[in-house]
Amino acid sequence: MPTVSRFVSAASLMLAATASTAARAQTTTPGWMYTANMKADSGTVGRSFSMALKYQVTQRYLRMEFVQISGVGEVGSAEGMSYVVDDRDSSLTMFMPDQHTAMVTDMGAVLGSASAMRSGMTPKFTQHLTTNRMDDLGPGERILGHATHRYRLTTAGTMDVTIQGETCTKPVDAVSEMWMADDVDLMPVMQAMTKHFSAVGEVANMTQAASDAAKALPPGFPTKGTALRTVSRSTARGADGKTVPVTSTTEYVEMSQAPIPNSIFAVPSDYKVMDARKMMANLPAGVLDSSMTSTVAGMGESMKKAMCGPSR
Repeated sequence: MPTVSRFVSAASLMLAATASTAARAQTTTPGWMYTANMKADSGTVGRSFSMALKYQVTQRYLRMEFVQISGVGEVGSAEGMSYVVDDRDSSLTMFMPDQHTAMVTDMGAVLGSASAMRSGMTPKFTQHLTTNRMDDLGPGERILGHATHRYRLTTAGTMDVTIQGETCTKPVDAVSEMWMADDVDLMPVMQAMTKHFSAVGEVANMTQAASDAAKALPPGFPTKGTALRTVSRSTARGADGKTVPVTSTTEYVEMSQAPIPNSIFAVPSDYKVMDARKMMANLPAGVLDSSMTSTVAGMGESMKKAMCGPSR
């Protein structure tokens, strides 16, 4: 017959297990995590770059981390930094590990006032394709434990690029191979990410971009699944006006749907916090918009040259 002490011990263990489960439930949130590696190489010195971005997404938070950046000049200084968007208070927190510092701003105020930048700096693409063909290449290797099927997309023609009211026409000549996994559905996480930007008018832009991309796919392309790897070969025009071949690769290197610790989205206790929200609230009306407009004017010409070349 069990003794009283054994009964008490068993009850204590059950209570401890229950408390531990409850604690874990309070400190984690269902979500998604994935990391994508992107690289491009034109085969010439100084004409290649790579970037790895890690996303962690819940219904409340979006965290994006610049895991690795190279070949993009000053932008490379962002390596190791991360951003967290909190829907509950519309805050945008930038984490700078090297300085053990975090800066908090009002996402709605910053991005909402950046309408001039979005309209001026976001290029619009219109394709006029003479070739848009899909070839079935058969089974591909397993990626992240998922069976894949390979497809090759061949496109040729022209593309109109419109920036700041000016349009240039670029040739389109690309061949892309895609490793599709039909059992991977990233639509829920994409919808969650889109929701995080709903307050600043980005939903319409993102939805339209996705719709345009879907319409551009040739007949017969799979309507479900995710391309876990994409390798594209195209041509680009350099600063000297000559065309060079460019190989671009995008690949998911980790992916999961599981509870995420809430601490991932919090500022570490040893970080210094700079809260810019009060300062932004006290700015005179129109100052932020004016600053954004000035930024657009300064960056516009560089953007046009990057997209259309020096002889646009």
